[in-house]
Amino acid sequence: MVSTCNNIRRFQRKQYSKSKEDLDYRFYSVYDKIYRYDILLESYQRCKSKRGRAGVDGITFSDIEKSGLESWLLEISARLQDRSYKPERVKRVMIPKPGGGERELGIPTIKDRVLQMSCKIVLEPIIEARLNEGLYGYRPNRSAQLCAEQVRSYLKKGYTQVYDCDLRDYFGSIPHDKC
Repeated sequence: MVSTCNNIRRFQRKQYSKSKEDLDYRFYSVYDKIYRYDILLESYQRCKSKRGRAGVDGITFSDIEKSGLESWLLEISARLQDRSYKPERVKRVMIPKPGGGERELGIPTIKDRVLQMSCKIVLEPIIEARLNEGLYGYRPNRSAQLCAEQVRSYLKKGYTQVYDCDLRDYFGSIPHDKC
């Protein structure tokens, strides 16, 4: 378990370093990394740690483990290799919003979540290496508090203007029927 996690971190550091040192480098072959067994296993473990619910197929983490996690992961890998994998529909549920009202939440199947996490593990270090250091939103090891600290340090250096942009309910306002 620990060695798998260490292998994944080494893989990600290698991808990050290559992307950072050579901005013109193109990662032509990442698809085959997404279905590597060790990456799928790490993806499964990360998804399980979030304790999410079952998707439209009703399959839970305990169901997967009862029927055999290794064979389940190998089946996903094989379907990705032969390009026959098709994502499932997303289960839709309404959840209450803190200020009142409700919003729709989509719950993918565990299989689809594991594959999404696998894509994240492979692609995130490549993309992260190329992003501007001043960007804080939705990035690993970044937070609103770190952003505020950075703003304070700029103010101490004599900068006088701050530009803030918040796209409120951006995804909720997209006309999804046109997509």
